[in-house]
Amino acid sequence: KTSEERQRESLRIARLTRQLLKKFCVVQQFGLHGESEGEEHERARAAMRSSTFDDMSEMRQPISKEQFLCVIQDPHVQGILDELDIPPERAQLFDILDADCS
Repeated sequence: KTSEERQRESLRIARLTRQLLKKFCVVQQFGLHGESEGEEHERARAAMRSSTFDDMSEMRQPISKEQFLCVIQDPHVQGILDELDIPPERAQLFDILDADCS
């Protein structure tokens, strides 16, 4: 690959990663866990679909496994993970990313 192609690919990955971070920020901000239902859950889902990264607060708390699983079930997140060539066994990703088991 040329330097320009590598740079373009790096920017694509950074953009997609930022979109994923936004989804995790929304779930954390709303304190969602798993498959809970209700008005707050629906507001969070709507925010996850429409918010921009700039309107998300900084993540200060760790993401729980339940929150992680909630985010990766979102169809848009599935599309992002597909674009990043993340294998379909995504539920196990949490354990891989949670290196310190916190």
